[in-house]
Amino acid sequence: MTTLTILNDAALRIGLPQMSAAVGSTDPTALQLVALLQEELNYLINANQWTILDQEATFSTIPTEYQGEISTIAPGLRFILNNTIWNRDLRRPVFGPLSPQKWQELEAMQLKGPWNQFRIRGGKLYFLPAPATGHTCYFEYAGSYPVIAAADSSYKARVTLDTDTFLFVEEVLTLGLIWRFKGQKGFDYSEDRDKYNRLLLDEVARDGSKPTLNLVGGTGHELVPGIMVPTGSWGLSNGAE
Repeated sequence: MTTLTILNDAALRIGLPQMSAAVGSTDPTALQLVALLQEELNYLINANQWTILDQEATFSTIPTEYQGEISTIAPGLRFILNNTIWNRDLRRPVFGPLSPQKWQELEAMQLKGPWNQFRIRGGKLYFLPAPATGHTCYFEYAGSYPVIAAADSSYKARVTLDTDTFLFVEEVLTLGLIWRFKGQKGFDYSEDRDKYNRLLLDEVARDGSKPTLNLVGGTGHELVPGIMVPTGSWGLSNGAE
């Protein structure tokens, strides 16, 4: 599922010639397809809270309120997933995010503790009160890097090589590319967009694991007190032995 594979699949369905190269090409059509593929990726990032884009970040605390640039701690961060920041050394949650109003209130009133709270301001992560040095914190966040680099399998935001691959399903990207290209050229794209929307809704529904719903409570998999008897053939006894 490389960049070039997706572009050529879309080109074949649209009726365009196949390409031997696209990214960095001098062919205007190839460059337009690359730009539209990037537009599709940018749209998908914000279309759903995709578990395939979720990442885990870690950092060591320093003894100041300022803990570092959030872009360095969590590359590609869109937002931190609620209630996931934990200090693993203290085995405590880090509460937040604090609103600007609450943060200024706590600063003015000198009410800074006992447990850490956080906020992000100006692209920087802050803790209140300032933590001890060297504590290891972890959190999960919704990311914005859907492209897998061909060179080292790292994640990135933009398509830069014909051999890049993607976290999103290939057919979603292909259908999205087809209707966007037709729209740019002034062709009728309603049927193509409808097909794309149906597949996208299916992918949103399938994304990540889903719990089994139980209207009487619980998941149906809880262990309950009782005697566990292994399955098998068991002889009967009259209790005389």
